[in-house]
Amino acid sequence: MSTELGKTVGQFKSFAMSSMQRVTLAGLQQRDAAVLNGLMVSMGVGALSYGISSKIADREPSDDWRVWAVNAFDRAGIAGWLMEANNIAEKATRGQVGLSRLTGQQVSRYASRNVTSAFLGPTPGAVADIFSASGAIFAGDFSRSDLNKIRQMVPTQNLFYIRWLFNQVERATGDRLGME
Repeated sequence: MSTELGKTVGQFKSFAMSSMQRVTLAGLQQRDAAVLNGLMVSMGVGALSYGISSKIADREPSDDWRVWAVNAFDRAGIAGWLMEANNIAEKATRGQVGLSRLTGQQVSRYASRNVTSAFLGPTPGAVADIFSASGAIFAGDFSRSDLNKIRQMVPTQNLFYIRWLFNQVERATGDRLGME
C-alpha cells in the first residue's frame, strides 16, 4: 500500500486493517472474560450505530434479529478486513456468497457501493458512478438510482443535520422529471 496505486485502492481501509490486528487478533490470544466483555460491548455499540444511522438516513431498521446481528458484527469493527472480503464476495456474486445469504439483504454499510468500489475503493467507484450516470443521461434512460448516484457525489450530502434537505431536493427533482 506504499505505492500511489496502493494508496488509492487502500484508502479508508486502514481502520479495518488495524482493528483486526489490534483488537481481534490480540483478543483471541488472551481468551479471558475481559475480552468477551469488550467484544459484547463493541457489538452493542455496533447495533446502536446501525439503528441510529438507519433512522438518520430515513430508513426503517429491520425487524429481523439476524440483520441486526450481522450489522452489529460489521459495525463493531471486530471482523476487520474479513467484512471487506465479505463485501467483495457479495458484490461479485450478487449476494449468492456471504453474510447476505443469512439475512436476505446486504450489510447496510456496503449497500450503496458498486462493484468497482468494492474491489478498488471509493475513488475508482466514484469515477464508475460518474460514467454510469452520464451514460444514462445521454442514453435517455436516466432513473432515480442515477439521480441518487449524482447526489452521493455532492460534498456534505450525508451530514445528518442537512441530509433531510438533500432527500427533499432529490425527491422533488425525481418527481419533477417524472421518474418512477
